[in-house]
Amino acid sequence: MSTDDLVLICEQAFTEKKLDVFLGYERSPSGFLRPAVFSSLESLKELKWDPSASLNLASLLPRFKGKKVGIVAPGCVSRSLVILINEGQLVRENLTVVGVPCQGLIDRKNLTSFSGAKFIGSGEGSFFLEKEGKILELPLKDYLSESCLECPFPDPVFFDLKVSGNSKEPGRGSLQRRVEELAGLTEGERLNYFKNEAEKCIRCYGCRQACPMCYCESCFVENSEPRWLHSVPQWPDNLIWLFTRVYHLAGRCVQCGSCARACPEGVDLMSLLYFSNQTVLDLFQFQPGLKIGEKPAFGEYRLDDPDFFWGGGKEEGKKCCS
Repeated sequence: MSTDDLVLICEQAFTEKKLDVFLGYERSPSGFLRPAVFSSLESLKELKWDPSASLNLASLLPRFKGKKVGIVAPGCVSRSLVILINEGQLVRENLTVVGVPCQGLIDRKNLTSFSGAKFIGSGEGSFFLEKEGKILELPLKDYLSESCLECPFPDPVFFDLKVSGNSKEPGRGSLQRRVEELAGLTEGERLNYFKNEAEKCIRCYGCRQACPMCYCESCFVENSEPRWLHSVPQWPDNLIWLFTRVYHLAGRCVQCGSCARACPEGVDLMSLLYFSNQTVLDLFQFQPGLKIGEKPAFGEYRLDDPDFFWGGGKEEGKKCCS
């Protein structure tokens, strides 16, 4: 994909739609992309897009309510926008979506052996770092976020304008295999696995801040009456935090991986989210963020919905509801 093409299309959108701001990415001093707000036509010349982007830009949109906003959107961001529109958090008429092809995003935690290196660009299936005067070409697939390896929709699902280019092929990676392995463990073994993960958590809430679906003005962890969690991070409270957030995101998470990339401790957030999404898909044949106007998985009642309160499985539940 050509950056020049992206800039031209975004300039077109800014002019024709009379936008107030445009959300995209700019180059940081380290070479990696960081989110940026472009408020003029001239500033869009600094707009960039490549696999070094990390944050889902949809998480920034609540700051611009009432404004006409343009946004750069690969597949996962476009799906986040669909959910936010369907949940009444965005006004479609105020939003201009520029779709971009996505080869997947780099998880910088995979680059620890290249500490201090500067990102200088990307090509088809690879990217380039500069360290100590040497140029290193690395295969993109070896450094992608787990969520990107599993991504079923790398192309934007909806857009107003689109930049031409190739996206990665939808696929399956280590995340699916790990979830299958976890499903094969005993309850005690699974609890021990997530206890160990919860012990890593420092409850910085970086995962919440990076997530477009975590838009509640008041989060339960900050309530003092009643107080749900102790202020000191301990693994039982951390598990409550992690599991409650996963339940909140069931049927809403687009698995963009923004939360996992934001986590400073490397907590295995994606296994829980992936399992939750797969459960919703298996039970309700629902994938989030694919169609504007579609009701959420838990926002619609159907007679053939599974009902486990009668003590039976999925098929028996269907009979109870029929």
